[in-house]
Amino acid sequence: MTLPRDVFTGYLQKTGKRTILVPMKTFLKTQGALGVLVILGFLFVPPADIFAQTPPADLEDTLNEGTVRLQAGGIGSSSGASVTGYLTNTTSSAVAVSIYISNGIYLRNSKAGQNMAAVQVYLADGRYYSRGTDRFITLEPKVRTEVIFIAFCADFEKENPTDRERFTFTAMPSSIQLTVNKISRYLRDTEGDLVNAAQIALWLAQGESISSISKKFRFAPEDETAAREILEY
Repeated sequence: MTLPRDVFTGYLQKTGKRTILVPMKTFLKTQGALGVLVILGFLFVPPADIFAQTPPADLEDTLNEGTVRLQAGGIGSSSGASVTGYLTNTTSSAVAVSIYISNGIYLRNSKAGQNMAAVQVYLADGRYYSRGTDRFITLEPKVRTEVIFIAFCADFEKENPTDRERFTFTAMPSSIQLTVNKISRYLRDTEGDLVNAAQIALWLAQGESISSISKKFRFAPEDETAAREILEY
C-alpha cells in the first residue's frame, strides 16, 4: 500500500532555527540539557482508512474519552522533547491524533520531580504525517505506540523528572491553563527553536523573575523576548 497523494511523512527536525519536513531518515535535535536524539527509521504506512478521519482528534479528548490510554516517564530534562511514553488505542479502529495538543495535557509526577505540561506529541522517532494543514500521528487498533512529548516543567523549584519517574494524565491546574494554551498555539503557529522561550514563559507566568530563571536555566536574550511574546499571544 502507498500513501494517498496528498499525505506526506514528516519528521520533527531542527536545522538551524527552522523546523522542516523530511521524507525518511532523519534526526530529532534539541539543545542544551535536552541533548541530541538520533533515530534512523523506515517509513511506516498507516492503514488506508485512517486518512478518511477528518480532522485528527485532539489527544486530550481521546484520553478523556478513554479511547486512548497513556503511559509516560521522564528522561532527565525539563523542557522540549522531555517526556517519552506510549499511547494505546483501545478501540477496534485506527485513530489519527493531532500532534498539537490544543489546551495541553498535565502530567502529574508519581514522585518528587517536576510535573509537566505537554503541548505536542510525535512518534518516538519524531515522525508524523501531514495532509493540508493537519499534522498528525496514527495509532493502530489495540496497539501500544511509542511516542515522545514536547513538554515543559510546571514546578520551578523541583528537580528534572528522571527515567525512574512516571506520569499520570490529570486535569490541568487552572493557574497555568491559559499560559499552556498560549504556548501550544505559539509553537503551532511560529517557526524556530522555541523550547527555551516556552519554558521561560511558563515560569514567568508562575511568578518567577527573569533573574531567578537565569540562575537555573541558560538562555539567550532573544529567548526572553519570545517568552514575553508568548505571554501576550
